[in-house]
Amino acid sequence: MTLVKICGVTDPETAYFAAVSGASFVGIVFAKDSQRCINSDRAIAIAKGAKKGGAKVVGVFVEQDAEAMQKIIDHVGLDAVQLHGPEARRNHVELSENVIRFYVCPVSPDGFVQEEKHHGFEALKRERDYLLYDGLVPGSGETFKWDALEPRRDFNFILAGGLNPENVALAIKKKQPDVVDVASGVENPKYKKDRMLIQAFIQEVL
Repeated sequence: MTLVKICGVTDPETAYFAAVSGASFVGIVFAKDSQRCINSDRAIAIAKGAKKGGAKVVGVFVEQDAEAMQKIIDHVGLDAVQLHGPEARRNHVELSENVIRFYVCPVSPDGFVQEEKHHGFEALKRERDYLLYDGLVPGSGETFKWDALEPRRDFNFILAGGLNPENVALAIKKKQPDVVDVASGVENPKYKKDRMLIQAFIQEVL
């Protein structure tokens, strides 16, 4: 069965709604350049809403060091970290062992995983962590060519990048991901989560 991650949630009510509607993961963005960025105190309420509904809470980090990430993990009570950029992916080895890693593998528009020189991949654990395949501009709502993507099958993997209620069933059929990840595809207007779209997305998956 494919699981659902609703990412970029900015309020506790939506986090709870997504969780009780069937989302297994709720993502909170801590990247300062993102329109969906949340401060750590606000994130506590969002995390409580998600956990009350039965979902795990994922903190999305871009180029933060281990100390900054661990501080937020402890303060908010994160279950998982989503690692964008070489620094975050390299430094995850210093984080608490019990935290799940969503290790981001950037994919070009034509569907090819970008080779990057950084460390941290070899420290991932297959029984705990996930590989996350996303476009070069996360959160943009742009898809890449799924047919060309060749995900590693020795890890559980997450498919992201331009998914929405209209295309997620096809994406699952083509790639059989363990988790599908959506942010902009369940927003109307942009940066504002729409409950009807969240429900429609989850229904298409489950």
